[in-house]
Amino acid sequence: DDEWAGGGTFVAAVAAAAQREPVLVGKPAQFMTEFLAAEYGVPASRMCMVGDRLDTDILFGQAGGMRTVLVLSGVTSEGDLRAKTNRIFPDLYMPSLASLRPLLPDAADE
Repeated sequence: DDEWAGGGTFVAAVAAAAQREPVLVGKPAQFMTEFLAAEYGVPASRMCMVGDRLDTDILFGQAGGMRTVLVLSGVTSEGDLRAKTNRIFPDLYMPSLASLRPLLPDAADE
C-alpha cells in the first residue's frame, strides 16, 4: 500500500520557492469550519467530519469542535488507529463510507 505525500508537502515547496508564508485554509486549519458555520447557520457541535486520515480529517474535526468518523477504506488502517504511538482518536470508526448510510435519516423523512 503506497502512501502519497499530503498537500502540505506541496505548500511547503511553493512557500520556499516564493519566499513567503502561506495563508492556510485546508485541513486542519479552521477556515472551512468557520465558513460552513456562518454560511449555513450550523454550529460546529452539530457537524460531523468524516474522513480517512487521522492527522488531517479527524484532527480538523476535533479542532473545530465537531464529532468525527474515521473510515478505514482510505489512508488510515485499523492497525494505524490501534497503534500504541497513535494519539488521535475519532468518535467512531467504520470500514467504509457505505457503513454510514444506515445511520442517516432518509431525505423523505425530513
